[in-house]
Amino acid sequence: MQYDPRNTKAAWKEVSKLDYRCQDSKLELAIPRELIGLKGNHFIFDFKWSDNPAELIDPISFCNMGDTAPNRRFNYRFIWEK
Repeated sequence: MQYDPRNTKAAWKEVSKLDYRCQDSKLELAIPRELIGLKGNHFIFDFKWSDNPAELIDPISFCNMGDTAPNRRFNYRFIWEK
């Protein structure tokens, strides 16, 4: 999903379908690098996991109205080197 604050009627839009796998308490997502702008054999990106927002109004809703990991202002960092 991608958020566009200028679109007041439908601010969230689908940009791609993703493959995923779920087993027990584990979830794997297959996100194409091109979809999030990653290129080459070395990259770093930061991310936060959120679920169960009471109301998904905007990206900040993920932090304020849902369960996030890690908490508050912290994030996970993924480093890829080939």
